[in-house]
Amino acid sequence: MLVAKEFNEWTSEYLPKTKIILEWGCGVSRIIRHYKNFIDENSTLHACDINKDMISWNKANIPNINFELIEYLPPTHYKNDTFNLVFGLSVFTHIESRYQKDWIKEIARITKPQGIFLFTTHGTKYFKMLNKDQLNELEMNGSYTISYNKQGHRMMTTYNKYESFANEIENYFEIKEFYNGEEHIDKVGGQDLWIVQKKI
Repeated sequence: MLVAKEFNEWTSEYLPKTKIILEWGCGVSRIIRHYKNFIDENSTLHACDINKDMISWNKANIPNINFELIEYLPPTHYKNDTFNLVFGLSVFTHIESRYQKDWIKEIARITKPQGIFLFTTHGTKYFKMLNKDQLNELEMNGSYTISYNKQGHRMMTTYNKYESFANEIENYFEIKEFYNGEEHIDKVGGQDLWIVQKKI
């Protein structure tokens, strides 16, 4: 519940009172299920994930949220300019770096102009987990993915340098706030936190 409260507080200044909200990569909806406690009663909640079992469980157990199964790669079935707020906690961290730009483009497509996208990445706090060769590749390419045989699995981990990721984000969004996880571990447990606004 605390995460939902904080996400709402961190983004409210940028958004209208009544909102259409999407949790991207919801899992068992540990965040979106609590959002109703902090928003206008006329706001609408949506959530999506690639895990069929989790989406089925959510539909059977969590009322008043619109759940949808999505594929590992975009596009989704959502219409253009649908959401005032999209948030994804530790989703880019488990998407291969070569596909991250595709998801940035897709999130931009389904976000309303001036809508907010809140998300996290593995930044400098996590670079110490990489060996010398991995760090060299990260430095050269701006990102590095530790592969796993199941797409989206938590064992598949991607690390992102701020500069390279910011270049991709700024094709569609303005960076309103950024918190380096090494310096702001209190925010989201050490991951880098991004709050970006879709350009008009």
